[in-house]
Amino acid sequence: MPNDNGTNTRKTDKGKPKEGTQSARPNTRLELKKTGTLVTLESIVEIKDTKDTRAYLEKGLYLCPAGEMVSPTSLKYCLHQISRMPGVMVAVGKAIRSAAILVEVMEEYSIAATIRDAVNN
Repeated sequence: MPNDNGTNTRKTDKGKPKEGTQSARPNTRLELKKTGTLVTLESIVEIKDTKDTRAYLEKGLYLCPAGEMVSPTSLKYCLHQISRMPGVMVAVGKAIRSAAILVEVMEEYSIAATIRDAVNN
């Protein structure tokens, strides 16, 4: 079907808002970077000390039971749960799970060292 200028070519609407929307969606990552919202460091950094850390982890039920002393085991489970949070990228999830495994190994070394020292003394 011919358009206004008599040809069968379609007019591009790239970058134009769709009907019923306020603005166009960025077409490329570069455009998204240019049109994205500014995120300040203060809006990201809500956790400033161990009290804030514990409150955040307990609120999300990542650190259970609430109020108990943090052990390598509880930290390991906490890290595994965080790695499975919705929105966590695959690479970040793998890094967090790797850290959880290292915490577990650290606990095993600590237990082994304690037993070795008890036997040797």
